[in-house]
Amino acid sequence: KVLWMDGEETCANMCSENHISAFNLSRQAPDGSDIPVDWYDLPVDVKYSMPYVSLTLLKQEQENISRELRRVPDMPKIPFPSTTVCVRALLHTSLMSPQLSAVDRQSYIKQLNDWATLFSITTHQQEETEELFSTAAVEYLADRN
Repeated sequence: KVLWMDGEETCANMCSENHISAFNLSRQAPDGSDIPVDWYDLPVDVKYSMPYVSLTLLKQEQENISRELRRVPDMPKIPFPSTTVCVRALLHTSLMSPQLSAVDRQSYIKQLNDWATLFSITTHQQEETEELFSTAAVEYLADRN
């Protein structure tokens, strides 16, 4: 996650009929407009189509991404499987491993699910990840019986 170095957090306080305060946190973009704090957590296919996205915000985002990419070593010649292929292989291996206890298996699958969700950057990938883990659990239980 990248936070704006010069951004100010703003808080809009609204009272309901029950006098309960609801807080809507936002950050200030480089052009002075407000963007939701969770903007960075949105899938990329949703994130960049929001009405408050401006050219200034996109340029700042491009600079941040470029800076992050420069920190990673350039290894274009090394083939690397997709995230989905890795997750499927690791999930299948962990489900079928006789060496994992039920507690260890559950813990590992939770960590794998968290990792897969973190690297699911589009809505389609997020849905695919959810479906993969839900169907894998059902198939595992069916195979065990």
